[in-house]
Amino acid sequence: MTGAAGRLYFPEKLAGQLQENRCEIILTGGGGWIGQAALEMLEHALGDHFLKRVQVFGASTRDLPLRSGRIIPCQKLETIRAVSAAPKLFFHCAFLTKDRLQDQSVDAFIAGNNAISDAVATAIESSDTRGLFMPSSGAVYRKGTHIIDNDLAANPYGVMKHQDEQRFLKLAQQKKMPVSIPRLFNLSGPFINKVELYALASMIAASMRGETMTIRASHRVIRSYIHVADLVALGFSMLLDPKPTDSAVFDTAGEEALELSDLASAINNALGHDAPIHRPTVVTDKDDRYVGDGAAFKSMLCAHGLTAHSLNAQIQDTAAYLSTIES
Repeated sequence: MTGAAGRLYFPEKLAGQLQENRCEIILTGGGGWIGQAALEMLEHALGDHFLKRVQVFGASTRDLPLRSGRIIPCQKLETIRAVSAAPKLFFHCAFLTKDRLQDQSVDAFIAGNNAISDAVATAIESSDTRGLFMPSSGAVYRKGTHIIDNDLAANPYGVMKHQDEQRFLKLAQQKKMPVSIPRLFNLSGPFINKVELYALASMIAASMRGETMTIRASHRVIRSYIHVADLVALGFSMLLDPKPTDSAVFDTAGEEALELSDLASAINNALGHDAPIHRPTVVTDKDDRYVGDGAAFKSMLCAHGLTAHSLNAQIQDTAAYLSTIES
């Protein structure tokens, strides 16, 4: 949910469950998009107990500033193997993203992600872990299909994500603990990063500046978005209050799938702007459709008493955040 000043928080019932639960929360990738959103929501729910209950691990030792002004220390991921044996929930978001393949070899990318997975798996195995959330990706599928891709050379990011799914799903089964592994397709909301790489963020930024929203593809591009706060809320709800109908691994999708021209119009409408929209003539019938099968995701939101943000709210929340980082 989104509150005053665009801050993210859990629904009241879920916040209460977090307060009552005594597990430590181990969060990896705290500097990333999902990690930052989770930290803000946990801070709001846990209050003065936040720093006692939450430990953050990332690529380096540093202090992470939150929007509230609070600072939480981030420990180097390699040290996660030494976490205590006390009961824990793991919120594991650390993974080298595919844009890292632009500045390193495939072998280095594979080695880096294997090192992350090994460290986290060791920590889970050696502690009293009571639940695991780990975002995966729609990139596990062959492009344009819902068939798992096994071509490591052509799709190292997606194949390694699927390998992690299988590894941590098996580990969760061995520990007899709830697990939430959403396959993410398109995300929205505060803490969005790498604005130039995401169609939603780049078009929102252009609309806010009154500039032309340019869509370069000469084919139809279809996307569907979910709000980062909905993702985090469902993840924690699945760990704290698992339902018999929960799916451990599932696709994500929003209320509707839109072609980018229609998304651009929706952005203008949501923001009350009239920025020009430009795209070349569509000359092929081969759609670029990157949309998950959202049936299980939507069903679980309902079962857990959660209400998804509308596309309009997603656009407004994303725009509000971008205005703070571009000002």
